[in-house]
Parts: sequence; structure tokens; C-alpha cells
Amino acid sequence: GLAGRVRSTFATAVKMGNNAGKNRMETAKKTGNVILQEQGLKEVPKAVLQITNMRMLNMEGNKLAQIPPALAVCVKGLKTLNLSHNSLTVISNNVMAAMAGAIETIDISFNSISHLPAGLSGCGKLKTLIAHHNGLTSDEGGQDALASLSSLSKLRVINLSHNRLTAFPAGFCQLPRLEEANLAANGITAIPVEVKGMKQLRTLDVGHNRIQSIPPDVLRFSSISRLTVEGNALNGPIEDMDGYKEYMARRKERID
Repeated sequence: GLAGRVRSTFATAVKMGNNAGKNRMETAKKTGNVILQEQGLKEVPKAVLQITNMRMLNMEGNKLAQIPPALAVCVKGLKTLNLSHNSLTVISNNVMAAMAGAIETIDISFNSISHLPAGLSGCGKLKTLIAHHNGLTSDEGGQDALASLSSLSKLRVINLSHNRLTAFPAGFCQLPRLEEANLAANGITAIPVEVKGMKQLRTLDVGHNRIQSIPPDVLRFSSISRLTVEGNALNGPIEDMDGYKEYMARRKERID
């Protein structure tokens, strides 16, 4: 009957015409956790598009070149998305907008993505955004390629290392809950002084960029107690910089 046909579709869709594949998709339907890591998939299986109660979608380590717009129907309750280690160049704006209501964790690292979709700006519950090892730029065709970051009021952790950024994202200093930021291995030339006002920011990695100086007020007044700056062409040792003593006092306090 129909149920049998649906089940067989599930099995073939995950390229496993065996019970393991069938059981995996049956479990996914029941739990809403779709886990299809390293299956050599070039597209999202049709069977996956029938699971409308998704809580987690993990398709890490496949060969996906795009995310079908049809996935939008499935992700309204999605909390965790892992599409790392694929061949994506963009994330569908419709899909991103569809998951905006519930999504808390996004990992799109190790792809070839050049800008973040505008739909990301509606993800009011997003706590973790992992997007290292992509082609993210600060400016795409005169537009801020990361403009959608500025309204992520719950964001706590962001990793944008190993991209092509030339500056801090414009809305970065407006992220009120941000605790940990990794912007290492980009082409960033300056740390904005406004970072001093980010009350929750404890860890900032800007190693291996093109930064020459650290604003004294960032060392003196920010909440940062772990600052990584190695691999920059600093115009002198950090120990000699204005505000360094205050920074070290904060660091010692946190470690003790």
C-alpha cells in the first residue's frame, strides 16, 4: 500500500536499499532528527522533504551544491542545522526565512558561501553560528554581505574565521549577547573601538589578520579576557600597548 511505497522511497532515497537505510528514515520521521552524514549525497533526498516535523538536520560531509527551496516546508520547527563540509555557494533565502522561528544552531563551515542570506536576520533564537572556511566577504557588489548579522540579539558564539573579510561585520558591535567571536585568518585591518561596549564578549580571536594596532579603550574597558592577536603586523608588542595592564588584570580575575 501507500505506506509501503513511502517506506521504499525512503530506503532508496538514502542510497541504502537495506534495512539500515529504511530504519534510519523511519526513525527520522518519528523523532524529527534527520542524520545523513557522509552519504555521498549530491542532493537532499526526496524522502527528507516528506519529514515536516524536523528538529535537527545533519547532512555534514556530503556533496550538496544547493538546498532545494522545497525544504522550507520541513524546517519551521528546526533547532539545529549542520550543512558543513559540502559544496554550497549560497543558502536559500526562503529556507533560511522558514527556519527563522526556531533555529538555535547553524553550522555551514567548509563550503564556498560568499554572503549570508537576508533571511538570517529573522533568526531571533539563534545562539551559535559556525561559518568558518567559506568565501565570506565584507562587501559583495557594494552591499554588506553580512548585513543580516546585526539583528541576532540572542547570538552567543560566532565563528567567521578563514574567510575573506576585510573588516569586522558592520553590525558586530550591536550583538548584545555575544560571548565568543572567532574572526581569525581573514584580511581584517582594524578592531573597532565600539567593541569596548560589548558587555558579554569574553573571547575574541583576531589572529592572522592585518591589524596594526589595538584601540587602547578595547584593552582598557572591554569585557574581553581572552584576546588572540598573534600573526598580525602589530606596530609593537601588545605588552607595551596602552591598556594592557587593565586587560591582564581582567584576564587574571577570570582565570582565578
